[in-house]
Amino acid sequence: MELVSKVREVDAHLFKMDNHALLENKYLVEKIDVSSIALVVRNRREQKSFHGIWKSIQQDGMKTPIIVLPNTEINYDMAKRQITLDLVVKRNPNLPYLAYTGHQRLEIASSMKFTEISAIVCSDVHWAHAAHLTLDGKVDNRDRRI
Repeated sequence: MELVSKVREVDAHLFKMDNHALLENKYLVEKIDVSSIALVVRNRREQKSFHGIWKSIQQDGMKTPIIVLPNTEINYDMAKRQITLDLVVKRNPNLPYLAYTGHQRLEIASSMKFTEISAIVCSDVHWAHAAHLTLDGKVDNRDRRI
């Protein structure tokens, strides 16, 4: 059983400072096995927003996919850099994916007995951040000429 996102694809843009290039990537939402995703952050149930997200998923489903990365040491180190040490989960190198966003939704999916979750797989933290900004509505990639 899959926790399905309403969003099916994401267009992300990344500006490379070294050569002043604007790169674009289209990510299609995939089904990922919940048990194959390592967490970076612990104690998500204790956050104020947890029960609100749970209720929202029960009523309306999941609005956006989670974002995962290949579970490499570099991606893990980059993903944990803004997290306070007491919340960081030790890296589990045996799992293929690493959660970049969606830690609470992963816990909710597990609790609700979902075995798969909608996700986009980004190659690194930079692309994951670009995709997150788009999903969060902070970047609007629509062509305004239309």
